[in-house]
Amino acid sequence: ATHHVLATAPEGDAAAVFQALDDFSAQHELGFGSVEAHGAALQAAIRTAAAPLGLSMPAPRPAALLAPLPVEVPQESNGRGLRVLVLESRVGAVELRCLPILIGMTGMGGIAHEVVSVEREPEMSSAGARLIRHALGSDADAEMPRVRHMPLLPAEDTTLAETALSLREDYELPAFDLLVLEGGDRSRQIEQIKDLLDGKALEPGAVVHASGPGHQDPGTARYMELLSGGLRGRFDSEVHDTGDGTAAVVSILRQWRKNDDTEL
Repeated sequence: ATHHVLATAPEGDAAAVFQALDDFSAQHELGFGSVEAHGAALQAAIRTAAAPLGLSMPAPRPAALLAPLPVEVPQESNGRGLRVLVLESRVGAVELRCLPILIGMTGMGGIAHEVVSVEREPEMSSAGARLIRHALGSDADAEMPRVRHMPLLPAEDTTLAETALSLREDYELPAFDLLVLEGGDRSRQIEQIKDLLDGKALEPGAVVHASGPGHQDPGTARYMELLSGGLRGRFDSEVHDTGDGTAAVVSILRQWRKNDDTEL
């Protein structure tokens, strides 16, 4: 897939790079791409996360329009770009879908969006980094890029909380506005959120996107129950059925508890 996309999609054309990967994945049933409904839910998550920063994006196509969750919108940009953390997207598929949206956002000039990719498999991390760099083109090496991408390959015994601490202390990324969880296993998604709350990588206003089994699945019901108040944070959530038996849950962190009794 990587070689095909690099050979067929123009460098610096993020939309074309994603489309080439999506088409190749569909043709060979690789599962790297995603149906349109998944893209609409991810777009709604990005819009929700961007609004409090005073960032705006071009209106989505009517067929893909999903309303973002309600958030307070400032009068102007707060001077920084969106901070996005993506877990286990495999060859950068999620990041590539996000890139055209991030590049098209408007706000204060001179800001850069930060995209961090965390993978467990070296091959997936390397392939994703190559495709994302190809999609960014010359912007990847610009002094003031529109999007900065950081691929991470933590050691097997490194927890997400420890990864979050490293991002805060070593890379000046204290918290993320948008978290895209590894798709599929709701139990694993719950553990990922717990780790990142413990690592203080999520603050009130953070948006979480999680694709997985549909709303009738017991694991999804449990996931929704815990997010509504069973974790250190309380989330408001919406479930977007994708028409293929799965669902994307988009949640926004409303309150974060420092301990069992204190809400922030």
